[in-house]
Amino acid sequence: MKSTILIIILSILPIIAKSQDKLYLKDGRVINCHVTKLDSLNCYYILENTRNPMETMIQKKEILYLNISDEKPANKIKPISSKRNRIDFSMGFSIPRNDFASDDIFKEESGYAGNGLSFNVNYAFLIVPKFGFFVKGINYSNEYHAEIVGKALSYLYSLPVENNTVKYKTNAIIFGPEFVYPVERLTFEGHAGIGFARLKEPEVTYSISYGSISGWIKKSSITASAVLYTVGGGLIYNLTDRWQILGNADFHQGSFKFEKNILTGASGETASVPPRKQYCEVWTAVIGLGLKF
Repeated sequence: MKSTILIIILSILPIIAKSQDKLYLKDGRVINCHVTKLDSLNCYYILENTRNPMETMIQKKEILYLNISDEKPANKIKPISSKRNRIDFSMGFSIPRNDFASDDIFKEESGYAGNGLSFNVNYAFLIVPKFGFFVKGINYSNEYHAEIVGKALSYLYSLPVENNTVKYKTNAIIFGPEFVYPVERLTFEGHAGIGFARLKEPEVTYSISYGSISGWIKKSSITASAVLYTVGGGLIYNLTDRWQILGNADFHQGSFKFEKNILTGASGETASVPPRKQYCEVWTAVIGLGLKF
């Protein structure tokens, strides 16, 4: 039996000796070995020049580069994870700030905006392991506090005024650089971008009904476009080699110029509201799911 085992070992050793696989670890060590298998989390290998060769395992997160010797030059040296593209879908909250959230009726820049929801689709690609670019599609809505104007009209005419519930809607596409810093399964991410956005102020109807008095005033909806600036960051947790969960916060800023919109009364009379600028600042906080490929 000993002779049989010895023959088997001697038969295996030349095969192992021919291997030129190298594991370059993040701590600076280099392991000369024969890689036998790779899965989503681990690398399995047999050490070279050992008297009793046996398969050993190491987690992929400890490996910086994997050098596999074979007949294909393309496989000569490559990162342990070649997945540098990521697409993710996320949703969360949209929180207006400063003038956009102001409810001061004596301030022309007041936007009367409230909290809302945000939906994002993001594609990111790394040029090098810690730097790349992203393209993000953004859709967020914010409540429009039309009742603030309604209360002012009620006070002015001493009559009850009601209004419908409506929302601001913003659509944007952003492009810019992304920085990532992985620590085991967790990745810290930061980004800044610039893009194009459209902000839609909703149509609002103010209704008056008191005894024999009734009527309404309708303010038409209006849309404006602007350059949107974004800066933000977040955390990405790698569930597997492909799937991730993430959370991030972004700050968006843009200056929108609304052209005049129209006020229409119940009897058909009209009036125009002069053009105005709306300075828009919004925080978004979202969580989502990502896929690397």
